[in-house]
Amino acid sequence: MASLIFFVVMVSIIYFPVLTGHAALKTNLPFQSGPIFVGDPIAGGPITMPLEQLVTSAWSHLRLPIVDPYQAYGLPLLATQSVPVFPPEILMHLLVSNNYSVWNMMRLIILSFGSYLLASSIGQSMIASLAVGTAASLVGVAPPNVNLEMLNPIMVLPFILLALRYLLDPSKPKRLLYWLGLVMAVAMLALSGFQEVLPLELIVTIAFAVGMLVNFSTFRTDRGRILLACTGGFIGTTIGSIGIVPTLTAINQGMGSNQSTAYLTAVPKFWLATLTIPRIAGAALTAQPQDFGQTVWTLGTPVLGIVVLLAIIGALRHTRRALWFVIPSTLFVGFGLLGYANILGILNIFNIFPFDRILMVRFLQFTWWLPWCLLLGFVITTGRKYRVYEMIICLLMAVGVDIILYRQFVSQLRAESLTSHVGSAGGALIFAMAAMVVFVAAIVASNSLKTSAPVFVVFVLMTVIVLPRNLFPASGNAVLTSVVSKKLHSSNELVFAPGFVQLPSLTNSVQVYGPIMPNPYRQVMNTLAPPQLTTNKKPGTYGIAPSLYFAKLTRHLFMVLQSLGVTEVVSTNRISLQGEPTIPGCVAAPHTGGSVGKLCYLGKADLRSSARKDSIQVYTYLLEGANAITAGPSRAIGVGSNKFGLQKTISALRAADGAMPQTVYLTDQKKPFKLARNTRGISRVATTESVLTRVSAKSSGLVVLRDTYLSGMSCNVNQRERPCYPVDGGLWVAVRLPRPGVSSVTLNYSTRSDIWGFRLCVAGLSLVSLLWIVLAAAGVLSHKRRTAGRPRRIHSSKP
Repeated sequence: MASLIFFVVMVSIIYFPVLTGHAALKTNLPFQSGPIFVGDPIAGGPITMPLEQLVTSAWSHLRLPIVDPYQAYGLPLLATQSVPVFPPEILMHLLVSNNYSVWNMMRLIILSFGSYLLASSIGQSMIASLAVGTAASLVGVAPPNVNLEMLNPIMVLPFILLALRYLLDPSKPKRLLYWLGLVMAVAMLALSGFQEVLPLELIVTIAFAVGMLVNFSTFRTDRGRILLACTGGFIGTTIGSIGIVPTLTAINQGMGSNQSTAYLTAVPKFWLATLTIPRIAGAALTAQPQDFGQTVWTLGTPVLGIVVLLAIIGALRHTRRALWFVIPSTLFVGFGLLGYANILGILNIFNIFPFDRILMVRFLQFTWWLPWCLLLGFVITTGRKYRVYEMIICLLMAVGVDIILYRQFVSQLRAESLTSHVGSAGGALIFAMAAMVVFVAAIVASNSLKTSAPVFVVFVLMTVIVLPRNLFPASGNAVLTSVVSKKLHSSNELVFAPGFVQLPSLTNSVQVYGPIMPNPYRQVMNTLAPPQLTTNKKPGTYGIAPSLYFAKLTRHLFMVLQSLGVTEVVSTNRISLQGEPTIPGCVAAPHTGGSVGKLCYLGKADLRSSARKDSIQVYTYLLEGANAITAGPSRAIGVGSNKFGLQKTISALRAADGAMPQTVYLTDQKKPFKLARNTRGISRVATTESVLTRVSAKSSGLVVLRDTYLSGMSCNVNQRERPCYPVDGGLWVAVRLPRPGVSSVTLNYSTRSDIWGFRLCVAGLSLVSLLWIVLAAAGVLSHKRRTAGRPRRIHSSKP
């Protein structure tokens, strides 16, 4: 309990302004310039916050988070990294709905405490275990990603290893208790919401499990425990399958943004200096110019290298019984450092699905950081056994590596005309070397003081000094409905700026955030906004960013937007079309029969957050002639598959010079198709389970709705089930109207597999929780019986 209080106090002190609501770890406002504490302000605001808000809203209204009906033409919400089914985070957002940053603090506390328990379970001292918990949450992968859900898996990982440590140890009698812990931890990992990290966590789990089997001789003495562990992992994965299966299904359908070569992404070798000389690039984590065009996804520490060297010596010369975790931990760290810059092409080992689609430059650190923390705890525990000459040798080697990395780094700065930063780099090197010297001196002092407290104090102090501390301003959970956001450059271009989100909206927007993007949407958008029409010479959906990124503001672009059903454009700046006069004001209400691409200025307004602590001035433009709910094709052609339909659509787009054609392709072999005449969308009401649209038509026939087609969905027209037809490979969906007039069309995105996945999850978690309660009650009763059965000692007083 004392250790938990320590981590609560430590995190609360560091993030006290966040706790009081005066600062934020997650924001949807433009991030401030200069050193940035939050490692990924772009993803932490526009990508994850709107999705988290949507998920929280869904659960608060007792709806399942199946689909995001607001971004693009609909996204499979269960497949996104929006933590739709992670119980702890959902509960925290429901309880503290006006400050999502509180969960970020809670996550750091849980990560610290779990790492502490794991270190203690493998024989590390209390002080060393406290250092492990501190390193896990305040150094490494946590600070640069503190505002993102990718920390959920690494938060759960220590508890999985902790359960395995006790379950695989034949000397521990309460195997059912540890088995339940493993089931629950694995289920939480599967539900944690950032599936891209899970394969890497699996590697760590398997490696440490093998080490445990060897160390405890489990295979020779109690093979039943191995079967229990495998069964527990399988049951836990089954319970949490609703957090994994939808993502794998989406990737299998081509929705993943990462390409099959994503695993090869890496930083230049000179950038390794940031891991051992953390301030060499300045105080920032991902804010230029401090990062010089690279990205610091791991906050390094000056003692990173010397800890590895001391751990190897300690395990080989002084404590061989620790080899079972020192060896895999050292291998993980060594591989991670080589993989950070893809030295010797070592990342090619990941050329296999699903590892080939993981952005290793960012996520490989999730494999080796916890092992490094355990090495740190081992060094502190073994500190008094080291010889002085051993520590001096390790110190000289670590300093030599730092000097080499420093020289490479400074040479690169000069080559890129960044000499103004050379001075600060030198100061960072001096601090790193001084920190290592003090760290070694603290180990020496621990011999005479008979305590490891000096080493712990030194490590905590250097961690706090290195940790960037300026936070985002508090912004509440304000939401801006927009299609166009802040213009970041002087040239006229369409840029969706960090800090603005698109939920909720009455009509679909034309931007998508996050790594899951329907394949038809991506290919159509890249065809409509090809590299020659963007200022960065990349396709419209380049990278994991809003679509139409850097698309030039031209008349052609707004014709494209209109053909996609966009009716409103919101910007934080006044916009103008390239080579054309000022956009005229709107003199009348928008209508559906206007000229193609007609754009008018509606006015400006102030948007305030729910916390009323900030105000943003926005400008609204209307696109007349667009129909946001239905498309009005003149011809429909049947095709045999979604793939062929998308190919035909892309060919038609190129022939039409970049505007949605009047011919659509339906995935159905029945011919001919009769289209309903003069269709018009009257209203659209969307939830995370379904979309209800009221449509007017002059005749019966097919109507094309601007909602995405997802496999397994069902459609109802006037409360009667009707077939759903994928349009243009699944970009949109079509249904048949039985009669002219007004019809109600319901698109149900909840599939049978989704429903059964949720049922299995709820039933499994309920059963495991009930068993926990039963075991706890049994333990209390057993304790009372033992206490009651003890003979009472009668003290007699002498006269």
